[in-house]
Amino acid sequence: MEQSSGVHTRARTGRASEWRDAIAEADGSVTPMVDSLLSAYEALELRSRFFAEQVLAARAVLDRLTLSVHVVSRTGVVFANSAGRRLERDGVLIDSDGRLECAAYEAKEQFAEAYAAAERALDGCHPFVLVRDSGPRLLGLAVSAGRSLPGAVIVVVRDPEAEESVDAEVFAQHFGLTPAEARVAVCLAAGETARQAADSLGIGVETVRTHVKSILRKMGTNRQVDAVRMLVTGPLLVS
Repeated sequence: MEQSSGVHTRARTGRASEWRDAIAEADGSVTPMVDSLLSAYEALELRSRFFAEQVLAARAVLDRLTLSVHVVSRTGVVFANSAGRRLERDGVLIDSDGRLECAAYEAKEQFAEAYAAAERALDGCHPFVLVRDSGPRLLGLAVSAGRSLPGAVIVVVRDPEAEESVDAEVFAQHFGLTPAEARVAVCLAAGETARQAADSLGIGVETVRTHVKSILRKMGTNRQVDAVRMLVTGPLLVS
């Protein structure tokens, strides 16, 4: 619209409810076409708010993971969770003009190949290893985003040095363990042997082994390796 001063201004776009209130304050009557447009606008607002809440919820979940997650489309990096941004700050991964790259020369080719394979395919996981100046190597996977976002790649990286700890109470509630069993479960998830767990907790090795048998039974497995896998891939993913 143009004011009397000749300056062009843009009318503020209001919410559908504001438009309806303004109409009510006037004569309160609208044509069927205007009413239909306002109804469509209200439906669009609801969908927009729902989509925004979904995005915020997904971001909140991914930011709590100890896994690094990047989503890269053909137009560039569209998302990185907090662990992913940390790898960028540490110089392990680089956002180069919207394309994710590996900083270390000796791992650059393998990362690029895995990324390109995921970019071409609609399924499958393509492994790679990231090298950094200090600390153990990082294991990663490049995965296609599939038909939901053709050509996009999800890059997931596991940092073994990431601070990961779960309160014993979480394991107790999650798997129905006693407090003593839950403390042993924390040691198992940390990769400790029965003797190391006994030293950490100040109890006997046989007591630890008794607790481990009970843990396996309650977790529905008879193999300790399966129990550890469940512990590590369960609540331990969320820090």
